[in-house]
Amino acid sequence: MKNTKALFLLVIVLMFMSCKNATLYIAVTGVSFNKDTVRIAVGGTEQLEANVIPRSATIQKITWASSDDMIATVSENGLVSKISAGTAIVKAMTVDGKYISICTVEGVHVPVFLLAGQSNMSGDGKTFDLYYPSINTDLRITEVQHDVSMWWSNVYGSVTNHQWKDHRPNMMNDNQFGPEITLGRKLADSLGKKVYFIKIAQGGSSLKKDWTPNGGGSLFIYNILTQEVAFGIQALRDEGWVPEIRGLFWHQGETDSMYDDQASKYEDNLRGFIANVRAFVGNHNLPFFIGELGAIYPSSIFPFRSVVVSAQNAVVNGPTPVPDTYLIKTSDLGLLKEYTSSGIETGVHYDSHGYLVLGQRFANIFLSTNQTW
Repeated sequence: MKNTKALFLLVIVLMFMSCKNATLYIAVTGVSFNKDTVRIAVGGTEQLEANVIPRSATIQKITWASSDDMIATVSENGLVSKISAGTAIVKAMTVDGKYISICTVEGVHVPVFLLAGQSNMSGDGKTFDLYYPSINTDLRITEVQHDVSMWWSNVYGSVTNHQWKDHRPNMMNDNQFGPEITLGRKLADSLGKKVYFIKIAQGGSSLKKDWTPNGGGSLFIYNILTQEVAFGIQALRDEGWVPEIRGLFWHQGETDSMYDDQASKYEDNLRGFIANVRAFVGNHNLPFFIGELGAIYPSSIFPFRSVVVSAQNAVVNGPTPVPDTYLIKTSDLGLLKEYTSSGIETGVHYDSHGYLVLGQRFANIFLSTNQTW
């Protein structure tokens, strides 16, 4: 009897020791990524993390796969490499239970802005003025700005660039610059990323005739605008970026203020232009930043300036304002003294300091809209 009892106790002890040393199996119930979406430039990489659920699961092994290795590949450890433009799906699957989690791999989104108008958007600032402390205190804009890139053309094709180039003074006109020089600097600094400008501007162009499809003008500049926007956007896509048009900066009206029939229709034509551009880019809420027609003179040449200014104000602040439009004050900006062939003094183009201030005001009002990325 004693032997039987001792044997029984020995069996109990052995069973306890066996259970104590045995590994408890814990099944996998899921898997999760640390990110749902990643944005990677072509040629770039990013390390993904996939966590087995629960973390105490016995089998932690995960297998990785990409939906399209021509766009993005993924290593056995979750390192994603962006190969070309486009979107791919990276999948992490647990060996135990075959649970799956996915992460979308996109290109890097980049902000694109459109600049359009006539000569004051083209720019008549003098490059040598940028070195005078009384005019400019930010010497960065006297050099190549690697975080501001330009694509531009004028109607005659004499000033054109069918590739993206980093901004520098006088890149579009010899020894001249426009408002983009400070607009780009301010936006790049504030957004913390490279900004892209597509600029189409032509001196003497009329909103009524030249910036309206089938307006009857000889410049056809609206068609050039849509063409160059399409080219510039596609070039960015070909480089693997995801371009987003975030706004249009507009400065125009000098020509229309010379003629009654053009000035009197300026409000209607501006509303139509905004609608046309928004339809073309596929964004009916595209912010539109309008530079007020400056204090140009003399009234004998520009008799309808006040009509154009009133029209601009009506589009932004009138009884039926166009949503997401903004008016930038310019009447206090300095003008260059110029003379007609008959010796009449005129003030049409801003002085160098005026262009620097105009660009800063454009940037500030865009930033005030609090667009997020």
